[in-house]
Amino acid sequence: MIIAVSVVQFLVPPEVEDDMVWAGAVLGGQEYSGAEQPFGAFAPLVLHTFLHGGVFHLGVNMWAMMSIGAGSALVMGKSVRGMAAFVAFFFLCAIGGGLAHIAVFYFQADGSAAIGASSAISGLLPALGWLQGRWAGALRISVPWLLINLVLAVSGGLIDIPIAWAAHLGGLAAGFAFPLFLGWARR
Repeated sequence: MIIAVSVVQFLVPPEVEDDMVWAGAVLGGQEYSGAEQPFGAFAPLVLHTFLHGGVFHLGVNMWAMMSIGAGSALVMGKSVRGMAAFVAFFFLCAIGGGLAHIAVFYFQADGSAAIGASSAISGLLPALGWLQGRWAGALRISVPWLLINLVLAVSGGLIDIPIAWAAHLGGLAAGFAFPLFLGWARR
C-alpha cells in the first residue's frame, strides 16, 4: 500500500501532489501553527508513512522495511491476529515518530515537515534486536541508529539533507513496545 500511494503521489500533477503532501505530512514548528490538515490533526501521524520525497526515498525505505521488518513480521505469524499485530506495531512506531517530530520542532520558528515510512521503520530496529537477544539485543541494534540521528540533530544545517531525525528517534523509542505486540500476536 505504501508503494501504491507513493506511485500515485509521483504521477499526479504537481498541485495534487502538493495537496497530498500537505494533507499527510507531520508538521512541527510555529511556521505551521494553524496549518489546515484536512483529515484532522491525528491523521498525519499515520499518513506520513505513505508519502515520500521521490523514488530514491521510497526505494531506500522499502528496502529497509523488507530487510529489517521481515523477521518481526514473520515471528508474529501469518494469522489474521499476527498480521494485525504487526500492522498495529508498525503504525504505533509511526505515531511515536510523528509525535516526537512535533514535540522537537514545537518551539522553532522555521518549523519542519516530515514524510516517509522511516519513522515506523526505525521502530523495527529494536524489534529485530529483541528477536536476536531480548532487551540487550534491542539496545545493541538501536544504539547506532540513535547515535546517527543525534549527529544529524547536532549538525543541523551543516548536512543539507532533509532527514526527519526526530521522527526516527520517536519511532525507535516506540519500537521498544515490540514484546507487547509479539505477546498479543502469539496469544
